[in-house]
Amino acid sequence: MQGEVHLEQSHANCGTTVSLVEHVVSPVARKVAFHARKLPWTLGLRDQFHTSVGMLTVPKAIVSPAIFYHLVTGDYETPELTLLDEYLSPDDRVIELGAGIGFLANRYGRRCAAQTHVTVEASPGMADLIRLNTSHLGNITVINAVAAKIPADPLHSLNGSRRTVDFHEYTDYWASSISPIHLTNPERRLIRTLKVDVVDLDELIRTHHANMLVCDIEGGEYDLVRSFDIDVPKILMELHWRELGMARAMTVLRTLQERGYQLAGSPDVLMAVRPGPSGVVSPDITT
Repeated sequence: MQGEVHLEQSHANCGTTVSLVEHVVSPVARKVAFHARKLPWTLGLRDQFHTSVGMLTVPKAIVSPAIFYHLVTGDYETPELTLLDEYLSPDDRVIELGAGIGFLANRYGRRCAAQTHVTVEASPGMADLIRLNTSHLGNITVINAVAAKIPADPLHSLNGSRRTVDFHEYTDYWASSISPIHLTNPERRLIRTLKVDVVDLDELIRTHHANMLVCDIEGGEYDLVRSFDIDVPKILMELHWRELGMARAMTVLRTLQERGYQLAGSPDVLMAVRPGPSGVVSPDITT
């Protein structure tokens, strides 16, 4: 009996030691692996790297070192991937607003391989990069445009049958927006402001028969929910509290709930799910 106790204690101590070693070694190994990849990337010798969604082109001119780190170490946009894995069905048809480098498109493009999907990206350079990073999938259409309604003011223009809106590109590509963020946030360094075509999101949802919207539009969520009906059962949204402010961010959440959506995930990255005929709903959002 005493021998068994010593054996159990030995196993417990061994487990504690292994756990401690993993706690210390794992981050060190991640940093070593990161720097081994960063050097050729920094020198411009390599721009294709394996990520948690597959091999992607990650241009140094566009992607910051911080985002590069998360991409190559496998923890980039983990909350979004977790919610996609939980709520995505093989028959879903996705529209994504602000698709970045095509990261999430590689997940739903593979998971819903038999369906076609649409990404709407305002930056011409980023739209080209999304096309490059999703070309192997064969089911992603990239539209270089902004999903927005055109207010009746002189800052927006009608160019024949084309509608355009001002789009502000920043050194941090993910912060680019139709909102002039640089006017209130000096950390955002403006590269240029250009005219970008506008698409009607509700019309795009109807013509594409979409049933999921994915959006990461840097504070544009407030105008999005106020301007469009967004008639889809599922919405994966990153909510930008700093850009929106507390009042507008809370308005976005209340608007979704008033439209019958149940919220899951976190206040920053959430899945809004509208109960279907089966009555299945998502769990409440966590704080």
